Amino acid sequence: VWRGSESLGSASDLFSGVTFHGYNPPPGFCWDQSCSDAPIQDDPRMFDYNVEERVKEFIKAVNDQACSYRSGNIMMTMGSDFEYENANLWYKNLDKLIRYTRQYVEKHGHNISLFYSTPSKYMDAVHAADLTWEVKTDDFFPYADCPFCYWTGYFTSRPALKRYVRLNNNLLQVCFQMESFTSVKTDANCQRLREAMAVAQHHDAVAGTEKQHVANDYAKRLAIGAAEANQVIVRALSNATKTSNLRFCPHLNVSACPASETSKSFTVVAYNPLAHQQVAFIRVPLSSSQPVVVHDSTGEEVQSQFVDVSPFVKAARGKLGSAPVELVFEAVLPSMGFATFSVAAATHSDRLVSAVSEYSQPSEDFSIQNSRVTVDFSGSTGRMTTVHYKSGPSAAETSLPVDQQFYWYNASVGNTSSEQASGAYIFRPNTSQPFPVNNKENAATVTVVRGPVVQEVWQVFSNFTAQSVRLYSSAEHVELDYVVGPIPFQDNWGKEVISRFSTPLATDKVFYTDANGRSMQRRVRNHRDTWTLNNTEPVGGNYYPVNSRMYIRDEHTQLTVLNDRSQGGSSLADGDLELMVHRRLLQDDGRGVGEALNETGTTGEGLVISGKHYLTVTPVADAAMLHRRLGLELMLEPIVAIADFTSAPVAGSFLKAADVAWPVHVLTLQRYYNSTDELLIRLEFAMEKDEGPKAAQINLAELFRPFTIVEAEELVLSANLHKRDLHRLKWKTASEKPEQLGQPVSGDLNVELYPMEIRTFRVRARN
Repeated sequence: VWRGSESLGSASDLFSGVTFHGYNPPPGFCWDQSCSDAPIQDDPRMFDYNVEERVKEFIKAVNDQACSYRSGNIMMTMGSDFEYENANLWYKNLDKLIRYTRQYVEKHGHNISLFYSTPSKYMDAVHAADLTWEVKTDDFFPYADCPFCYWTGYFTSRPALKRYVRLNNNLLQVCFQMESFTSVKTDANCQRLREAMAVAQHHDAVAGTEKQHVANDYAKRLAIGAAEANQVIVRALSNATKTSNLRFCPHLNVSACPASETSKSFTVVAYNPLAHQQVAFIRVPLSSSQPVVVHDSTGEEVQSQFVDVSPFVKAARGKLGSAPVELVFEAVLPSMGFATFSVAAATHSDRLVSAVSEYSQPSEDFSIQNSRVTVDFSGSTGRMTTVHYKSGPSAAETSLPVDQQFYWYNASVGNTSSEQASGAYIFRPNTSQPFPVNNKENAATVTVVRGPVVQEVWQVFSNFTAQSVRLYSSAEHVELDYVVGPIPFQDNWGKEVISRFSTPLATDKVFYTDANGRSMQRRVRNHRDTWTLNNTEPVGGNYYPVNSRMYIRDEHTQLTVLNDRSQGGSSLADGDLELMVHRRLLQDDGRGVGEALNETGTTGEGLVISGKHYLTVTPVADAAMLHRRLGLELMLEPIVAIADFTSAPVAGSFLKAADVAWPVHVLTLQRYYNSTDELLIRLEFAMEKDEGPKAAQINLAELFRPFTIVEAEELVLSANLHKRDLHRLKWKTASEKPEQLGQPVSGDLNVELYPMEIRTFRVRARN
């Protein structure tokens, strides 16, 4: 029994196992049109009559498999990838196999009963055996299908597509919220993006294990859906904020936005999809650094700062824009709410005119800092050396030496140990030691940017690797905004680029990665909890999926890195943490893609990706509260748009209260199918049991401002079954652990939540 959540206890139990031949039939019993195994010939007049021979072979396969299972029930999987295409061939032979095996068993007295079945019937039979099962609390990663074939490359493959899927989930949730909160009529809706997002969850879609033209198709369908979702959001936000000509800027990550670049005055509209107030730092490209002033909804001036667009961002941007400078300012955004900010030319009476950044190229050691965090850098290498954290709930101060560098692994094309190459699925470097991205001992050329809103260090490591290390004025984290690509390949070497953080933390081989973006999973280098590992791939065999965050810690200090898309990561030495950010390969790995993972990007020279990591260094006691909040803010970022100028900015929230009580997170808010008065709501307790509060309560009737919930019915997580009708099998385990779940929703619509719990409701609302 796999217990996937320590917080949920037995409520998370899933009966699990390993099928004997993967999802393949026993050797010799593939009967699809592409297979060459002998069919069952049951006409005695034929020279190749083979009924008894085939039945005996099958009975041997059954007995061999039965030795590995406890209940007396086994599941013989028939069919496989690309080998379940001709039903007539399969079922003609399966009918014969069942009939003649039964006859043979009756005659010779074997204890075998063979029949068509389903996974559900198999589970019922195993459960009826009434056995006691051991409990597995680790997960099944990483997978391998040979000693040199770890499926850990797809954790990073196609990083641009992975980011695009994440962005469109962000957009889809905002679209759902706009449809729920507003009654503005439009021909567009969220459905097309919802369908495109659903298709993109296929295991060969967001995973990056498809051919290039298929990846292009996924992206195209997402773009079409996003365009329609944008129409919904534009109508709703325009109505709520009383703005006109609202336009989105999809290329803000490379400082391109025609709407702001061509306007001397305009309004910035920002919407926060989280049920908690969010402090965001908005960056808007401008065509010049002529002084401007920013006003918020209270009429107050907001401190702003001009920051030049870095040379490496300009190179990545290409012809998408030409802005030389960005306007940066802090935006306090209401929970599940909007705020607008006016941007106009400054006058002599304005106090907080946009500050001009100061630029320097220091040769001595230097620092950037705000009131909470200080980051030290080496003047000789240009790299980070120490992070100081100066505040937090525990009132403890922490300093940690940190050296962050970029490296690349040389992708294997096969060797004498194995012909396995690194590819879309497989991560197999040809050496355990990565190479620095330059031949100057990974020293970076730096430019330091200073101002009242943000301080930055531009680091150029090579002609394909650069980043901005940013520290905003009120932030408790360091933002590392990297640009990687095109990865050079003229030397005919595939390359897999990593960002590595090195510290003196005594981690004793232990590190932590998230499990599906939520609970944290303990990892131990070169170790598996449930069997003795002989790791023949010391790098690829220690990589794990990192969907939202990863951390290392000792008794006192924790270093956490959060990412903006799914990536592969590991800790290959005590005190180190690394994440793979990009890969370009020249060989196929033989797992079905049929082409090398060689993305050429928009120019044909190679894919350039822009991404960001959030870095926190805190006392262990403060770490969870900070990384949980940052994780939600990275998953559901504010939506930013540009509208025509208005001299009266506004702000508002769709919640009745200023905030939903932390750590409750409104995970889903959308219309229930096409109903006009029913909604689907999911509430999540966003922390684990040892990270903070032990329970939370929320009243559905007091949640939203545009409507009042008057009735609620609890559903299962997938929202396709009433919770009261769910009857899960209860498995006897060697380690029982009480489940702690909220009680059924009360008549006054109070909802209880416990750590890591998600509760799903269909509600009826009244305006």
